[in-house]
Amino acid sequence: MTKRTIPLQPNISDVTIRYVEFPLTVEGVTIPNPDGTFDIYINDVFCNEKKTEILQHELEHLHLDHFYVELPIGIIESEANRTL
Repeated sequence: MTKRTIPLQPNISDVTIRYVEFPLTVEGVTIPNPDGTFDIYINDVFCNEKKTEILQHELEHLHLDHFYVELPIGIIESEANRTL
């Protein structure tokens, strides 16, 4: 597992990115922590270009505050994909 921390928008205080192996059906997932930080897990089985795309998608969820809205998952995923 590789761990990286990157600076993001000011409203996101801390994000840790981890590259792990998941089944191919799981590209990435973001987990909110009780302290307001986030852990992003990216499936390490994909090529670097795909991993970058997955990371951008997960970061878009944070930029759009998707963890603090109650919308259907289809709408949330569609919004996160618009910038890719």
